[in-house]
Amino acid sequence: MIPDDEQKARNGSSWKLAAGEYVEVTAPGIGTRRGTIEAVMRDKSGFWLAADGVEPRVFVPLEEKELRIRSAPSQGKCPPTRSAV
Repeated sequence: MIPDDEQKARNGSSWKLAAGEYVEVTAPGIGTRRGTIEAVMRDKSGFWLAADGVEPRVFVPLEEKELRIRSAPSQGKCPPTRSAV
């Protein structure tokens, strides 16, 4: 996973992203989205975030100046719900 302190927004060469990682992405035009990295471009220019429910597959360019990426909690780990009783 990508430690929060390693977040960088401009240079894909410093990233160690890998397909299958679950991340949270915040970027102009995308907003904030969690999802699985489907594929990372060989030239490290960006990656594809897999489709999730009604959210379409989206390309995330790493040269975006306002891009933030961080590891996200596993999809299967949801906080416990409270009973209304």
